[in-house]
Amino acid sequence: MVELQEFQEIYKDVVDYLVPLQTVYEQALYHILLRKTHLEGLTGVRIGQRTLAKITASPSKIGTFNKGSEIGRVSQSQIKTVIKSLAKKGHIEIGDTTFDGTFYRVRLPRDIPECLARIQDARQQHEDAAQNDFYTVPTNRLQVYERDNYQCRYCGLEVTDKGATLDHVKPVSMGGDNSLENLVTCCLTCNAIKAARSPDESVLALLERYRAVQGRSQKT
Repeated sequence: MVELQEFQEIYKDVVDYLVPLQTVYEQALYHILLRKTHLEGLTGVRIGQRTLAKITASPSKIGTFNKGSEIGRVSQSQIKTVIKSLAKKGHIEIGDTTFDGTFYRVRLPRDIPECLARIQDARQQHEDAAQNDFYTVPTNRLQVYERDNYQCRYCGLEVTDKGATLDHVKPVSMGGDNSLENLVTCCLTCNAIKAARSPDESVLALLERYRAVQGRSQKT
């Protein structure tokens, strides 16, 4: 049997990268074969097309195409057409046929070149996004603090990496991103004052905060 974590990864790959490449009928049949193979710890299964047709037409089985309608009554010839299509796309491999049925080997998304390319492309996009994300990536956040010398860019108060926050100059709600240019080191008070407002909307309140902080520092 497949472990839960492994099943989760397989399922995510199937839904995200394989399903978009399949028709509704191909999806249903592929899921049936996947259920009978990899989820049982097998790579292949021997089964007859007539049996597959019965499974897809049964409301109690995984893979029903459309319950309660004519399209749900899949014929053996339709099953044969869908199987050939899946094989042509490289999603399954068709083996020999005996009295007990035909042997099918089910290929997982990472074993299918077209899916693997999509997976690698998505991974690269994720890595590229992480490199330009200075808000959620911890090591990148430190770069912002260091650039600002651990001082709040609004009031000038010195902060530590434990007490500092980052503020989006242009709020996310207004289309701001997590780029280095759109983030500044900010103390908790200034962050609360500015909130999700633009610099123009919060300038008066932040100016008052700046004067108060600078006034206290001059007295000390």
